[in-house]
Order: sequence, then C-alpha cells, then structure tokens
Amino acid sequence: MINIEKIFRNSNNNDEIFDAFADAISQKISDLNLYKILLGNKSLSQDEIIMFAEKICKEFPNLSYKIYIWIASIFQNSLLDLNRLNIAFEYYLKASKINPTYSKPYLEMLDLYTYDLHSQLNKKIIDAIKKAEKVVEKKSDFYYKLAAHYKNLNDEISFKKCIKLAEKFNNSIR
Repeated sequence: MINIEKIFRNSNNNDEIFDAFADAISQKISDLNLYKILLGNKSLSQDEIIMFAEKICKEFPNLSYKIYIWIASIFQNSLLDLNRLNIAFEYYLKASKINPTYSKPYLEMLDLYTYDLHSQLNKKIIDAIKKAEKVVEKKSDFYYKLAAHYKNLNDEISFKKCIKLAEKFNNSIR
C-alpha cells in the first residue's frame, strides 16, 4: 500500500496512476485517506477525477458520502469556473441523497452561490436548500448559514426570520 500511496501522491503519469488504482481496487483497499490523496493529485483531469471517484463509490459504497463531499470540495475551489461549481453542486447533492439529514452538504452548497451573477446554479442551490429545510438534523447550524446567505442578498426580512429559527433550534438543544 505504501507504493500505491506514493504513486497517488507524486506521480504525474496517468498510466502509472491508473495501474496503482487498479491494484488498490483488486486488493480491496478501502482506505478513505488513500483515495483522497489520489483524487487530489494535480495531474488528474476533471474527467479522471470523476471517473476514479465513481469507481471508488461503486466498489466501496460505505465511502460514498465522504468521497462525494471530498470531490465537491475539490471542484468548489474553482470559484471562477461555473462548470466546476456545477460539478461541486452535483456531488454535494449526491452526498445529501446518501445522508439526507446531514446538514454539511447543504451548508457547503450555499458557499457555491454566486452573488455577482444570476445563474441556473443559484436556483438549483436554493431549491435544494428549501427541500433540506424539512429534514436536516442540525437546524440551528442550517438556519445560521441561511441567515448569512440572506444577509449577503440584503434580504433583511428573511435574514431575521432565519436568525430567529436558528436561535429557537439552538435553544432547544440545551
């Protein structure tokens, strides 16, 4: 496994990376951190990252949620590339379908919102957030993040409503 990790971390040879990946899969290595190293390899193209991620999730379904979150975060780091933001959104959405009550994918989705331009992505984010509102467990975190979003939009009414809800759920935890 040490050799596989070294290749995932340092190689820029796609054939070598692919062979190491095939070895890891055939050896049934289900180490999340090892696959994070692979998926973070700077020499991989967008399509290769997606291909590897999907294969990992198919082979090791128990890793799917965390792999989807990881992939989304990789694509999220390109805030100027709307295509990559759309991919990040799709992976946060996939993660949310695995664990619909977890707030993390939804909170991260809000960070994809582009306040400077109106886009179809913004609409998809808000639609996903509205659906999540009914099912997320950590409602106080959810509403605090949503309040910050409304504040960025200068929507004072929605901001205050979300703050009240966040405080209500925060107090109910205590």
